[in-house]
Amino acid sequence: MDEYLQNLKRLSVDCDFKKVSAAQHKEAIRDAFISGLQSEEIRQRLLEEKDTTLQDTVDKALSLEGSSTVLCVVTKTLLQWLLLLRIEIMKSYSKTS
Repeated sequence: MDEYLQNLKRLSVDCDFKKVSAAQHKEAIRDAFISGLQSEEIRQRLLEEKDTTLQDTVDKALSLEGSSTVLCVVTKTLLQWLLLLRIEIMKSYSKTS
């Protein structure tokens, strides 16, 4: 995500748009950053925020990305645990049959 942001900033320097203030420039980068995110969930959460700075948006996106990664690991671990439990139940059931 950080590399994506750096590329946006680099590309925005070469744009031949009308003169804009530094704040407008950062706002345009923020909007492009949000629009280009691959995660629909993170994009939607960021769009719910009003009047955020570019840095606040990036920080929140990184936080949400980290939370999403943690959730995937926890979900995977839980599914593995449930699979093992199911195997043990099936073994127990087959011994009683």
